[in-house]
Amino acid sequence: GALTGVFGNLSNIRAGLGMVRSAAQNLGKVFRFIGETIRRSFEIETIELQFATMLKSAEKASKRVKELMQFAIDTPFDVVGTVKAARTLQLFSGGVLATDSALRMLGDAASGTNQSLEDVAFWVGRTWQALEAGRPVGRAILRPQEMRIDYGKTQNALLDLAKGIGTT
Repeated sequence: GALTGVFGNLSNIRAGLGMVRSAAQNLGKVFRFIGETIRRSFEIETIELQFATMLKSAEKASKRVKELMQFAIDTPFDVVGTVKAARTLQLFSGGVLATDSALRMLGDAASGTNQSLEDVAFWVGRTWQALEAGRPVGRAILRPQEMRIDYGKTQNALLDLAKGIGTT
C-alpha cells in the first residue's frame, strides 16, 4: 500500500513537471513571436525612413514599402531582399529603374539563374549608372553574364530606357 502510494505520487509529480515544462516551452515561443513581431515593426519603420529620405516624402515612402511588401508576398523573394533591391535601384537610377515592372523583370532573371534579387539589382543598377554617365559598362555587363543571366534583353531594355530619357 505505502509503496504504491509513493510511486503514485512520484508519477503525479513527474506528470506535473512535464506539464510545467510544456507550458514554459509554449511561453518561450510566445515571447519569441512577440520579440520577432516588434523587431520586424522596427525594421519596417527604418525602411520607411530610408525611403522617405530617398523619395523626399513620408507618404510616398509608406506607399512604396507597402508595394514592396506585397511584391515579396507575391514572389519567392523575402521582404528584406526585395527592399534592398528596390533601394539599390532607386539610388543607382534615381528612381527610373525602381518600378514594379523592372523589379519583376529582375526577379525573373534572378529566379531563373538562382541568384539573389539584390545581386541582380546591384549589377543592373551599376550598368544603368555607367550608361547614364556615358562611361564604359564593361564590368557591369560582364558580371550578370557570369551569373548566367541572359543579359541581351535586359541590356536592350536599359538602352531603350536610357535613350528615352536622353542619356545615350
